[in-house]
Amino acid sequence: EVSRDGKYGFIDRSGKIAIPIQWDSSRIFEGEFTTVQKEGKWGAIDVSGKIVIPLDWDNIQIIKDRDASFFVCYQGAGESTNDEKHQHRFVFNSKGQRIWSSTGFTRM
Repeated sequence: EVSRDGKYGFIDRSGKIAIPIQWDSSRIFEGEFTTVQKEGKWGAIDVSGKIVIPLDWDNIQIIKDRDASFFVCYQGAGESTNDEKHQHRFVFNSKGQRIWSSTGFTRM
């Protein structure tokens, strides 16, 4: 991770910019993915910088299960992912497909 003028991006092992410095906030990569924030909304990108989960969420977590990654996305009130005041939770797979929501399972 690298920052400049309050924005964040990512460098490769040689120190070259791999993912442009454009995010308001970012977290470290967990495997092939990381979460990024822009204009107050969170989403997820892969190691190439491709957006996997659109930046539409109040908060987001990456959950790794063996060889798979899942994204828990939060929409609604609440300050953190532990705050029960979050009104809606959604789970997406690494292809960006919604597989569960707080209102029930989604058929695929």
